[in-house]
Amino acid sequence: MLKLAWAGIKAIVSAAQTDGVAISITVEAWEPGRSDPQRKTFWMWHGQVAAELSIRTGMRWTKDDVHEVVFLEKFMPRREVTDPETGEVKSRPIRTSETDSGVYDENGKKKPMKEVISESMTKYVAWCYENQIEVTIPEEGW
Repeated sequence: MLKLAWAGIKAIVSAAQTDGVAISITVEAWEPGRSDPQRKTFWMWHGQVAAELSIRTGMRWTKDDVHEVVFLEKFMPRREVTDPETGEVKSRPIRTSETDSGVYDENGKKKPMKEVISESMTKYVAWCYENQIEVTIPEEGW
């Protein structure tokens, strides 16, 4: 695996040198953006919320609907992105699959994605409680 990765890096450097482009490569340990307990828990909650919203609204809600419309939009921090074609700056929620949170604490230190998701999940479960939607809280935590 490392040989393949090294070959890829060498190819990028070679192409950059050929094109006369200056590049910078940073190597750091990879850490997944979320833990398996987090992923399992919020998808379990999405199913429970979807079932309740389907009953309340008379429309069919899926786990994906809840993830997109409720969890991401209401509880995940937003990131500004620039449209490469128009230059327009847009705002979108950070995706739970991303590894870089882009969120900083009060001391200017970048927050790990697992921490950002955990904070969002705490707000999500509070919203469920406020809206009288019963969700299962895992004993082992998330």
